[in-house]
Amino acid sequence: MRAHARPHSPSFTSAAPRVRRRRGSAALALGLGALLLMASAAPVSAETVTTPVLTASTDEVELTLDRQIGPVSYGFGPSEWRSYLVRIVNLGDADVRVGLSVDVRQQGVLEPLWESDFLAAAGLDPADPDQAQQLADIFSPVIGPGGTFEFPVPEWPGFTYSFQQLEPVPQEIARTTSDGYYVPFYDFALDGGGMPVATVSGAEIFPGLTATVTASGLPPGAELSVWMAPGIDLFSFLLAGAQLPADAIEAGRGVVDTGGGYTATLTLPPGLPLGSYQLVIGDEASRTWPAGTSSSISVIAPPASVTATTPIGSPVVTVLESSAGTMTLTFPSVDAAGSTTVAVSSTGPTLDGFQFAGTPAVYYHLDTEASVSGPVEVCLDYDPATTSSAPRLYHYESDAWVDITTSATAGRVCGSTTSFSPFVLGVPTGVELANKEQCKDGGWRTSTIPVFGNQGSCVQWFQARGR
Repeated sequence: MRAHARPHSPSFTSAAPRVRRRRGSAALALGLGALLLMASAAPVSAETVTTPVLTASTDEVELTLDRQIGPVSYGFGPSEWRSYLVRIVNLGDADVRVGLSVDVRQQGVLEPLWESDFLAAAGLDPADPDQAQQLADIFSPVIGPGGTFEFPVPEWPGFTYSFQQLEPVPQEIARTTSDGYYVPFYDFALDGGGMPVATVSGAEIFPGLTATVTASGLPPGAELSVWMAPGIDLFSFLLAGAQLPADAIEAGRGVVDTGGGYTATLTLPPGLPLGSYQLVIGDEASRTWPAGTSSSISVIAPPASVTATTPIGSPVVTVLESSAGTMTLTFPSVDAAGSTTVAVSSTGPTLDGFQFAGTPAVYYHLDTEASVSGPVEVCLDYDPATTSSAPRLYHYESDAWVDITTSATAGRVCGSTTSFSPFVLGVPTGVELANKEQCKDGGWRTSTIPVFGNQGSCVQWFQARGR
């Protein structure tokens, strides 16, 4: 349960500047524009959580910094933002000028946000007096005697913020670094930039889908989750402080290998609402998000699906006539009737040890609402003219492909399974042993169809198939 507090409106206001976007710096320009919007426009507010972060002072000013987590409405980004509320009080009887520096382009390299070279890099025009003044008012304001300057700043993961007194005596007031994985806005352009990009093994993303998510250049050994956040894109997600929306779902998990590569199985619930989602890879607790899809992805209705009713009985046969062929299911016992559905798609988990038996590539995503018991026989009919050799039936279970073939005749392959979705007709591309005798003397190590962990598992596999 997330509690909410009322975000503060800034006590200093100014109009948002005109923004000129440049290739490679568009995201930074948008980031500054959004920061200006936060600092210069009072949002529709609601209760948020406010937590003190630090208090610091010089002879002339006192600074307090609070963390805010809660819903705001700026017309873009997630409904919940994570930000700092900055409050600076002039303790003296003369004007004081303060400034904000942030390492927006390179981790640890603080940049004064009001200086002309930084404004140019952000895609703004430092020669425009209106833009220069507006940004100076926000990032290096002058506070009169006894006055207070208050404004919110997005709490970007991994960023360092330095609050400085510029006049009358130059000195740093306070510095803080946010938790999380640093992603520079300068590198994160709208076309993907320098951030590791995650990819999904296929373009058709739909409820009930099982697929593979991959990325590279991540921290070796890290255990990271795959999250699907609705209604946002990666840039607005990071801009909002990398705070996952309350309706985001965890859809996979994996461990980064020693080379920085990441692979995880993406599993979407059948009832997932359709719409636009941002996929991010990381750790929710620490707001560490080292990778994500470069743009939001659309969850659509299954591209081709067929549904039939599976009634109560023992045994029960359900036939699904899809565009890719006929699937026949034999249930040994059905205790409660329900709908059985197969969705035919070109998206699914990456193949391993075999290739598709024919073209086009087809995954059969199977699901049932019926209450069944015992192993189910799954048979797929195919056109022999479309395959180069006799295919086998593979099922994806426990994050790996398993050859479940029990019988094969021209035009039909059958297998036995205790779980559903997805299935593939494939042709082995590796080494397949003929019988249990070949498991001996290290022969089990040569098998890639399937892969065995030891000689005993190899022997048991062939014994179960009478070989």
